[in-house]
Amino acid sequence: MGDVFDRWRLNCGWNPWDDKTQMAAIASFVHSLDREGVPASAYSELYERVLQMRAKAIQDGKQIPNFGVDLMIAQWNGEWGLRNQLRQREVEAGRTLGANAESVCGRCLGTGWEIVEGKGARRCDHL
Repeated sequence: MGDVFDRWRLNCGWNPWDDKTQMAAIASFVHSLDREGVPASAYSELYERVLQMRAKAIQDGKQIPNFGVDLMIAQWNGEWGLRNQLRQREVEAGRTLGANAESVCGRCLGTGWEIVEGKGARRCDHL
């Protein structure tokens, strides 16, 4: 996320933030992006999409939206959002399994057994 902020500020002709300011901004943005399930690996591509959205607004003579976490989330979600594009890339690459496949389950990690604190293990339903 720090790279995104540095690029944004330099693109605007501004100096990068000092470490304390940048860390505060990163914490705020990442909190919101995590809530939406955005992986850190997507931050740079989301930033590029925000730039394209802003450029399109300029071309269309519309008000230019300020850069913010809301624009990154807008570029992540929706029918044409990056989340769906990344999923489509995986499908096209043939690297996907069904959502309930044992091998992709985050609870049992493919073992078929889920650890329940204080109770032991039980069969995992892969939800």
